Amino acid sequence: MNSGMVKRSSLDRRVESELTPEQHLLVRRNDIAYNMMRMWQGVSGLAPSDGLVSPAYVVLRPLEGIDPLFASYLFKLPETIRLFHRYSQGLTNDRLRLYYDQFAEIRLPIPEDIEEQRRIAKLLSSIDQRIRQTELFITSLRRTKAALCQKIFS
Repeated sequence: MNSGMVKRSSLDRRVESELTPEQHLLVRRNDIAYNMMRMWQGVSGLAPSDGLVSPAYVVLRPLEGIDPLFASYLFKLPETIRLFHRYSQGLTNDRLRLYYDQFAEIRLPIPEDIEEQRRIAKLLSSIDQRIRQTELFITSLRRTKAALCQKIFS
């Protein structure tokens, strides 16, 4: 949900599937896959490489004139997630599904100039990178603090 698409082997939890590779969906680099049962929560990701995803996902190939990274950021906006929720179907919130037919009806504001989309995506990506660097620095400082406290108080 927060990390986007990641390799199964990188997960800290055991993930098993009874499905054969043929029963999974093919996703190509720069496709966007979304979990139809959790899109109303913003569960989607940009494919960093070719791979397979569960049949619980819908694979989107951005149309010509749509920057995939820009679209991936657009899909995470709270306003967009509210739209996904509104177009999802189900008896209760925890059973909602956003099928492709309903997804295709959603109209989102996208700059016509793909270069503008790329500039926006590049800016957001650089901000994300800066946030990751800051989080690593904070983690390092916390470890240093813990080590110093251990030394001082033992």
